[in-house]
Amino acid sequence: IVAYPSVEHMVDNRNNLSVLSKITGTDADPVRDDGDFDLIPYKLPQYTALFMNMESKFLKDKKVRVGVFKAVKKETLSTVLKDIELVDTPLLELDTENWMYEPNFDQANGALYDSGFRYKESTDRYRKNSDGEVLELNLAVRQYDEGSRLYNDAHSLVAFLVKSWDEVGVKVNVSWFLLPAFSDAIQSRSYDLILAGQ
Repeated sequence: IVAYPSVEHMVDNRNNLSVLSKITGTDADPVRDDGDFDLIPYKLPQYTALFMNMESKFLKDKKVRVGVFKAVKKETLSTVLKDIELVDTPLLELDTENWMYEPNFDQANGALYDSGFRYKESTDRYRKNSDGEVLELNLAVRQYDEGSRLYNDAHSLVAFLVKSWDEVGVKVNVSWFLLPAFSDAIQSRSYDLILAGQ
């Protein structure tokens, strides 16, 4: 067994190795590209999921929740994050063939419009309700060690989500929390949306 101080060192020295273990994402690209190794995929029971606070001021409304959910084009996540498998629910035994929450930009816009959040002026970036309140949500995310794969994946995923919601007129404020502050945010339910996983 040979240990290297980083994935980069291991990849640079791959000509001296016969087996590489647990290499994924962009770290696997040089190995995948040179063809010297056969990559064998395996799946671990890991997930990252977006949870909605159903007691949140705006997310109490089912139409807002549907609009927020349908705005996220999950099928394009594979271009943002590598080596992932998308699932619609953690309850894998459910039949998702007729899953009602398929991403759909037009339906997302329609649900938000039906909820009373509209563009007041043609130049508005974000939707407002009849009281003039912007449809603004707070997203809580765990902050990982800078430079780690989890850090990079989380930042890429959050940028993707914020852009998706921005495209349908939903403003999202992102708060990054280190542990244990992230756990405190979950327990206090001081969020509208939370991105969590294992």
